[in-house]
Amino acid sequence: MAAADVVVPTRTAHLPRIGRLAWLLLSLLIAVLTGGALFVAAAFGQKTVLGNTTIMVPDPGAIIVISAVATVFSILIGIMRRHDRNRNGLDIIAIYLLGLALGALESFGYLSLGGFETPNLPFLSLSLIASLAGLYSLIVLLFLPGDKGANRYGWRGEVPVAATTPAYSPSSSGAVANTAAPTNPRNALEGAPKPSTTLTEQANGLRIPRSMFIGHTAGYLIVLAIAIAALAFVGFTRATSYDAVFAVTTPPTVIHLPYTGLHAYAVIGLSVIAMFVWSDLTIRRRHDRGRSGVDAAIFQILLLASVIIHTFGNAPDIVGYIDAVLVLFGLYLFVVLVILPGNRGENRYGPVPRPD
Repeated sequence: MAAADVVVPTRTAHLPRIGRLAWLLLSLLIAVLTGGALFVAAAFGQKTVLGNTTIMVPDPGAIIVISAVATVFSILIGIMRRHDRNRNGLDIIAIYLLGLALGALESFGYLSLGGFETPNLPFLSLSLIASLAGLYSLIVLLFLPGDKGANRYGWRGEVPVAATTPAYSPSSSGAVANTAAPTNPRNALEGAPKPSTTLTEQANGLRIPRSMFIGHTAGYLIVLAIAIAALAFVGFTRATSYDAVFAVTTPPTVIHLPYTGLHAYAVIGLSVIAMFVWSDLTIRRRHDRGRSGVDAAIFQILLLASVIIHTFGNAPDIVGYIDAVLVLFGLYLFVVLVILPGNRGENRYGPVPRPD
């Protein structure tokens, strides 16, 4: 394929392309943040008796808002994943709308499963359709690979500088001849010039793109999990418990959860190391958008403070508000670190990094 035959995106989509691993990691992150938001909302919810235990559950309005936010972000990353296969993502939107409609009809009593002898056939039919649609979305989002090179939503891999402008040089007869750039099989598209920076140089630069931020975060989480397992294996643990105190009730509701965890000083040590490592990643990712990264540093400090307070127990009531702020802060950072692209050109922190 010559340089003049390189596929050029026909649109500059606001939502970029992401691969299977990025979609999976983002889905897990959305699930964790949604669970944390529901847990915080339960602290300000209502009491419910479950057996012999009184627990707190979120208000229905909070559940609706949190679920709506999680659904919007899930749809966004689903569309970005479909862009990787040169699809517009309308099928993912339709699947989510079908699931939301089915859940709303069931919640408001318009549809119900019915008894064993008299099942509700419309409900069963819609449930079967929704299940098949969910299986379809799992296949196209998680298992099918994306397009190699460029499609109408952007490039996958290296962006060829001369993809849209062939090179010309005067010939001996005075005519203008097309001298396309030489091919380079090491790059994602033929005709792409050799990148000016290597991956190692970019990883150590002041700016990193989204794909590198996600990949390094996943790698550091794996290293952290191995460190925790190693400390637990050598017996650096203690018998402890977690008391979830919901002071908004009268009397306060307490849920006692005993477990075996790492020694307090091991938790603090790993947390401090993780804070410095992830602060470096988040600040350099913010540099990619021309920001200083102060917001990411503030989040790390609040998170470390919350970990220290919870680790040593006797947490004051204010820690619940800190955790609520952390959940909202985490949603904000999810958007600016993962969803939003970096500056297209050079900014005050350096040249544009290699594309996602």
